[in-house]
Amino acid sequence: MRTKTTVYLDPQQQRLLAAIARDQGRSQAELIRMAVQSLIDASRPALPRFVGAGVEKDPVVPAETIKDFIRETVPQEFEARLARGRQAESA
Repeated sequence: MRTKTTVYLDPQQQRLLAAIARDQGRSQAELIRMAVQSLIDASRPALPRFVGAGVEKDPVVPAETIKDFIRETVPQEFEARLARGRQAESA
């Protein structure tokens, strides 16, 4: 399910977006969704390279432990980064 939103573009942005959409055979809405997703992907914090390495005697960390860590940590880090961005915008 998608949520409808309104985006205000400068006339030049709208003309260029329309031209790109026509050239690529895509809708303007699809291009906007792709751009938003790219921004979201670029804003996600990097996942840790080593989870629990060297912390326990057994160097093998079960996949479920790593998945739990990511499930709990990544959304919190992403929300914290968004909050910092909102604070910077309001300053």
